[in-house]
Amino acid sequence: MTLQQLVLNRLNAGTLLTVVIEADEALAVEACRMAAEAVSPRQVQVLSILDPEFGDKLAAHKDNGKGVMIISDLLRVQGQPAMGRLLREFALQVKAAPPYPRIILIETPGVEIPPGLKGDIEYITTEVPTRDELKQEIEQFITDQSIKLDGNGEMKAAIADAVAGLARHEVARLLARSYVELKALDVAWLRKAKAERIKEQSGRALTFVDPSDVPTLGGAERMQEWLADKKEAFASEKARNYGLPEPKGVLLVGVPGTGKSLTPKNIARAWGVPLVRLDMGAIFGSLVGQSEAQMRQALSAIDACSPCVLWVDEIEKGLGGLKSGGGGDSGTSTRVLGTFLTWLQEKTKPIFVVATANSVAALPPELLRKGRLDEIFFVDLPTQEEREVIATIHVVRKKRDPKVLDCAVIATICDGFSGAEIEQVLYDAMGRAFAQKREVDLNDIRNAARDTTPLSKTMSEDITKLRNWAKGKARSANKKPEDAAPTASTGTPKPFRTTIITNQTEKGDK
Repeated sequence: MTLQQLVLNRLNAGTLLTVVIEADEALAVEACRMAAEAVSPRQVQVLSILDPEFGDKLAAHKDNGKGVMIISDLLRVQGQPAMGRLLREFALQVKAAPPYPRIILIETPGVEIPPGLKGDIEYITTEVPTRDELKQEIEQFITDQSIKLDGNGEMKAAIADAVAGLARHEVARLLARSYVELKALDVAWLRKAKAERIKEQSGRALTFVDPSDVPTLGGAERMQEWLADKKEAFASEKARNYGLPEPKGVLLVGVPGTGKSLTPKNIARAWGVPLVRLDMGAIFGSLVGQSEAQMRQALSAIDACSPCVLWVDEIEKGLGGLKSGGGGDSGTSTRVLGTFLTWLQEKTKPIFVVATANSVAALPPELLRKGRLDEIFFVDLPTQEEREVIATIHVVRKKRDPKVLDCAVIATICDGFSGAEIEQVLYDAMGRAFAQKREVDLNDIRNAARDTTPLSKTMSEDITKLRNWAKGKARSANKKPEDAAPTASTGTPKPFRTTIITNQTEKGDK
């Protein structure tokens, strides 16, 4: 249903105060004006709050007893408390004297409606188009411009996915810009432009992350096996018909540098869906109600981008300190947390949440409860076998032969190192060799490792606390050597084979 029809329905129902939430002011004003003229011909005013006679015209509109007044950004610019009282008085005074004058407020997303006014108004929030609707928009655009798309509908679907999550008018603008600037509908360009648009709309709380050129996740095989099962059920109509719910997501707790931040990137790449990063710190604003409004706006944008992977990195920094009830911010943090947790609990769209945390001491217990997310994984320091896999991944990425740089030896040299520390050791060793104008060897790696103090030593007490907390509270992401099944011939443990979260074939990533 169009915005014009939604407004017309409210006016015909006798609504006195209507708030239209729409980012495109010009589009909203035109739609509201056309709807109002259908109800009150020649009695429609489009008024700017910058008009020096704004107060007198508003009073005259109320006394006139008929017509429709359309005002943009009244609450955002004029200040909520005063305008809230004025509009509430308007609603109370005109109810007893029909015909009723009407007011339509056009506000940008993120504006908080004064609590005292909420019972006297009707909200209209424009919905973003579905993928089927987007395909129709794209079909109309390519017909109007006489554009021919390659493929049998695949290109149209790719373009629809690239602009999904944007309002209809924003989609039209991006399609036009892409065609004018590039003489084609370029999927990569559209994705980038959408990412910038949503980033600005969310107050930079949301960003799209390109997962195509990140290291493959090594180790954490138990978690990777679990994720492989969830991939089959994610955004799958067959899984829903089978009776499986949509996967919610995971909380990854563990030692810094063990691949927690790599996990959502690898999942998005393997599952072939966008990766959206939520910065909890950017949600909070200085104005009353701004934080809650920005959280709702961000969650609405995330819903529109489904199916996707949502990455909330170091969530304890955004939601930490709430165990004691919200601290000294007048309960803002608690309300933001409540909004986020309710969304986690109730969401039904295919959005797989990956939240990471280096510390659990400050995390609110509500987040750790089963039902918010599917599982909590504890990511420990890699074992010998996992370090060998990680070393192989990074050696191959650096275009070196893992047979020359023996990765089993590197794993032994880097005993107690995290995956990030192993990568840094390789960088340091290569830097030394390059400075001496020769090829890197194991002695360089050994020297670099000797000069590095790993977190297993500097944070030994914290790591021990994390391990103790994880016992009985989280599932281990790492597969230990004793988990391997014994061979039939010898009865000795069979070395486990690390499963990499990737949609690539076996080359150098295994």
